Amino acid sequence: MAHLIAKGTSREAEATSRELARLPYSRSSFERVGHEAGTLYRRAQARIEEVLIQEYAVPAEARSVSISIDRVALPMEEPIARGLATALARTAPVAGGHGARAAA
Repeated sequence: MAHLIAKGTSREAEATSRELARLPYSRSSFERVGHEAGTLYRRAQARIEEVLIQEYAVPAEARSVSISIDRVALPMEEPIARGLATALARTAPVAGGHGARAAA
């Protein structure tokens, strides 16, 4: 059940289980189990994350980290070369102008 509910909605899980003829559960059963699994995870979340932080070894080859939380991208700031920063500043759109430039 957990695998199917993790892959989509409770309705999709029910339809897939019917097609597979393996899990004869209703949409509401998938819904209920999904919520219960989430509740159990939330109770243990701090402990789970602490163990992951302590135990996960970042590979030596790693050069960057990308983060996405609930489909939200986090802004990152990276240093860039001075000449590139100047060129970008010259071509950047002016605030409030849909790319229009302020009169010189």
